[in-house]
Amino acid sequence: MYSQNQVDNSPLYSNKVQDINQFNQMNDNNNHIINKQAGYQEKPFHPIGGCCFLITTFFMIFAGIAIIIMGASLDRGYQAAWTIPIGSIMIFAAFIMMTGLTTIAPNNGMVIMFCGKYLGTIRDNGLFFVCPFYSRSRVSFRLNIFETDILKVNDLKGNPIQIGAVVIWKIENSAKSMFDVQDLYGFVRSQSETAVRKLASTYPYDHIEERDVSLKDGGEEINRQLVNELQYRLVKAGVVIEEAKLNRLNYSEEIAQVMLRRQQAEAIISARQKIINGAVGIVAMALDTLKNNNICELTKEERAKLTSNLLVVLCSESQVNPIVNAGS
Repeated sequence: MYSQNQVDNSPLYSNKVQDINQFNQMNDNNNHIINKQAGYQEKPFHPIGGCCFLITTFFMIFAGIAIIIMGASLDRGYQAAWTIPIGSIMIFAAFIMMTGLTTIAPNNGMVIMFCGKYLGTIRDNGLFFVCPFYSRSRVSFRLNIFETDILKVNDLKGNPIQIGAVVIWKIENSAKSMFDVQDLYGFVRSQSETAVRKLASTYPYDHIEERDVSLKDGGEEINRQLVNELQYRLVKAGVVIEEAKLNRLNYSEEIAQVMLRRQQAEAIISARQKIINGAVGIVAMALDTLKNNNICELTKEERAKLTSNLLVVLCSESQVNPIVNAGS
């Protein structure tokens, strides 16, 4: 029988643990990449230019009308009986070809499918011709902006706050946006609100100490964290986040007054600490100046009295004019 230490120190067990750790680390590093590669991937579709087909359809329509008029002007016979059907077929075929013509504006695209199979996405701009039997769905690659609702959540310290954000996004992968989500705009809105809730619970609302990042004073770091969280959640829908920032942030109404008093108390304490530290530095500098310049020699009692008087003057809130007498 092997002891637990022998099992833990065995080469086979160590290699197995190392492989598991490397596998977990690989999964953590590639989690975002796997999430991005999941689902449908956009494929380019290169259509035919539509100008030649447009000219051809007009020519077929005019030719069909001319053939019908020519057949109607002829005497009834074998040739006249076939001219009208031929002209009608040409006009009908021209109208069918016209249904394959499509125009695509800048920052727009078109998803092409046939019998439920995804063929590709047209991202070029202009007039194009595709098979009239292909199903086409337009998609916009322009920027979209919306504001989340005012959410009531708890921050890192458990304080109820009201928070809202502005999100600027656009479609990057048309295949994912069309086939991987049912309602794209509803999905973006719900995931954005979820990301804002998670961000609010990760950071405190406000903090006096400079080393702590807060929602109120975080600035670009908070916005960057919000963009990263949104991008991770929305990459599965083929959406890229251009910008996101908080536009509403305050305490809830029921604790607004209490938290305001707490902030004032913390600000007073912080200000007092800075005043005391500055006063002590000034007193030390004054004593060193008197000693280095040989202005006067002070005993311990005189130094204590001078220090006490200077601290009273520097730390007092009211304007005082004390008489500092080092010799008394």
